[in-house]
Amino acid sequence: MTQRPAKAETLLRGREQLDRMLKRVAGIGYERQIAAAFVINDGCIKVDKIDLTQFKNNQEEYAIADVRNKSEVNEGKIFDSAITIPLGEIRNRIDEIPTHKPIVVHCAGGYRSAEASSFIRAELGGTINVFDLEEAVKVFQMEQHIG
Repeated sequence: MTQRPAKAETLLRGREQLDRMLKRVAGIGYERQIAAAFVINDGCIKVDKIDLTQFKNNQEEYAIADVRNKSEVNEGKIFDSAITIPLGEIRNRIDEIPTHKPIVVHCAGGYRSAEASSFIRAELGGTINVFDLEEAVKVFQMEQHIG
């Protein structure tokens, strides 16, 4: 008989501790196991949503960062012009992302890209738009397989 593990809850103190925990979880591929994560003392940040039609028709106007693991990228790129920087390496390689145009961050399902886009946005201090493609990446993945 298989037993499901009990729901685990962890209380973290501050954004730095949350960032460390998310990085470690993503580094081993368990990011889908996180139901929710937030830090109350950081307050709310309004993040603009990307215009998917504009992005789809004008991808050259965006710097695209692919934060999937190398093995996932080896299975096929979703965007030919994307810069591949796995989430676990984003802190050390953020300078590789062009900042002369808006940045779109994607992964395979939207979890790692949320963490990476938040980090990039914070590091750039709001000087450039950083968009998380979120689950919309799946539409682009399907188009790659069809086309």
